[in-house]
Parts: sequence; structure tokens; C-alpha cells
Amino acid sequence: MAIFDLLVKDNLNPDEVAIIKGTSHELLENLKPLLVPHWRDFEINRSGVKTAILESLYAQLPDPTYTEKECEFKSFEVYNFVYERYQDARSMVLV
Repeated sequence: MAIFDLLVKDNLNPDEVAIIKGTSHELLENLKPLLVPHWRDFEINRSGVKTAILESLYAQLPDPTYTEKECEFKSFEVYNFVYERYQDARSMVLV
């Protein structure tokens, strides 16, 4: 739910909200294999997580509702949340 809250914005239509919900869930599933123990300790692992988030948001957030700049900003917010919240995939709780 937290990632959904980071991605959602005002004035979305119901179809866009559904896309955001699906994107949030799929993103967490796709991050699981990348969140190996101590992933935050190594630049290559952090870069992989950042790239996976950015690519997922670019591919899935509704266009033109979300601009390229908004995708980058949302990606930054989601990465920071994941970095602070998840030490590894075992600490993930899906909503």
C-alpha cells in the first residue's frame, strides 16, 4: 500500500488507479530477487534496484498522465522507501 501511495496522484481516473495498483504489486514482486541480504552494501546491487524501479515505472505508469520527469521523481521516492524499509526480500510484506 505504501508504494501505491507514493505513486498515486490527484485526478486519476479509475482505470489509471487500477494500473497504479497493479504496478505497485508487480514492482514489489520484481524486486524480490534483487533484495538479497546486504543488498544496500554494494553499489551494483543498489544500482540494480534503482534501474528495476525506474524501468518498471517508465513502462507501466500511464502516459501522458505521468511525464518522464514525474516517473523519475516517483522512482526516486520509491527507491528511497525500499532502501529504508527493506533490508532484504524476507522483510517484504505484500499488500
